Parts: sequence; C-alpha cells; structure tokens
Amino acid sequence: MTNSEVKILSRNSEKEFIPSWYKMALESHFWMHGRLLALLKQFKNNKIPVHQPLKGLEIGCGHGVLRFQIEKRTQWVIDGVDLDLESLKNNPPCRGKPCLYNIFDKNDSLKEHYDFIILYDVIEHIENVNAFLEASIFHLKPGGWVFINVPALKEIYSNYDKFVGHLRRYDKNMMAQTIKEAGLKSICINFWGFSFLPLLWARIKFLSKDNQMEVIVQKGFNPQSSVLNDFLKAVISIEVSVFPFPPVGTSIMAIAQKPK
Repeated sequence: MTNSEVKILSRNSEKEFIPSWYKMALESHFWMHGRLLALLKQFKNNKIPVHQPLKGLEIGCGHGVLRFQIEKRTQWVIDGVDLDLESLKNNPPCRGKPCLYNIFDKNDSLKEHYDFIILYDVIEHIENVNAFLEASIFHLKPGGWVFINVPALKEIYSNYDKFVGHLRRYDKNMMAQTIKEAGLKSICINFWGFSFLPLLWARIKFLSKDNQMEVIVQKGFNPQSSVLNDFLKAVISIEVSVFPFPPVGTSIMAIAQKPK
C-alpha cells in the first residue's frame, strides 16, 4: 500500500492538530524510541502473543509511526484510523490500512472485528472519555485487549500540555477507574519514563514565559541536537532494560481486556 491509499469510511475530516509535532515525532526520536521499548517490555511481561497473526486497530493513529514500529516487530496487521486526511496520507506503508473514520459512526462491518485496540496518547485529549471508550470497544472482539498510553503526573502539567491539547495527566488510580468505568478488566498499569522526569521539570521552567503554541511545541518536544537525542535514547534504553516498571514516570502504560 502506498502512502496515499487511504480508505474513506467517514466523510468528516478535521484539521491536523499541531502539524509541527508530527514532523518531529519520527521513529528516531528518543521519546518514540522509549515508548516502543516500554510497550514491548510490557507485552513480554504480560505474555501478549506478538508472534500470532492478530488484527488490530490504532485509533488516532496520526502519521502512523507507532503502528509501523509495532508491525515491524510482530506478526500483527494494524489498521489505523484518524479524522485528519493529510496525516493519514503520510502514513508509512504497513500491512494494515489507514482509514479516515470516526469511531462514533460504529460501522457495522467493524463491529467486534479486531483482536486489540491501541489508544496511545489519545484519551488525554478527550473530554468525554467514557463515551469515547464505549465507541472504541464497539470494534473489539470479546476477550480482546486495549493498549493505552497517557501522560502522567498532574504536578507536571504545563503550558506544553495545554498547547498540545492535553486535558489532563493521569495517575494510576485515575487510569484504573477509567478502565473500570469502561467495563474492561485491568491487566496491568505501569509507569515508564522515570529518566525523563528531570527533562519535564526543566521544560516547565524553560517554557514558563512563552505563550505561542508553535514555539512551545517546538521547544518542548525537539531534542535540539542529534547528540542529545542519541544520549536520551541510550538513557531510556537502559531504564527499560534494568528498571522497566519504576514507581513513577512521565507516562502511564496500561493493558485492559474486554470481557468474553
């Protein structure tokens, strides 16, 4: 499949949010690298069958880097849906398809169609999380998994969070309650990104006087140099290898399951 072959399941399309973020969020970025390592470690620890030919759906896939990363390391086929057509056109070639689709449309052909659903860095942007999760789970087979990642620690909520559209940062109790209210069974809830905490505290101080969205997003996410990016990739690699489930971190990663 080429990048332009986007399946149209819904006709509504929203303007891409923070296009500069997508330009920076490449597979080589230290945070994208660390998130993937934490995900793979959690899959291994919870015996998620990555070598079975499962079919999944990434909701809010954006430019498709995450599903591309996961497909390269599993036998899975992952479709990606989003409301922004231009982002979908920039998805890299994958086994799954990019689709312009609003999950609230609840297309009958997709009812209980997928073995798993990925909601990575999505629900913190959603006002009515319960309704969003209900619509998401419509597409999931009974017994299927929901993989979630969200920003953690309300104490480090900053202008950066506001400008990238974060309505909240989570703690473990909030995540457990969210999973329970969605009618899902919690499998695990873990922090990751302990080594990034000093960076986020520094970001709060460094960006406290800026009030322009593009400036804050650029300064807050861009590592500024390849040397620093490589150093941070090495740091998070060590963390995930020797300290995979820290008591606190900049993000929370969870696995939940739909009852059979």
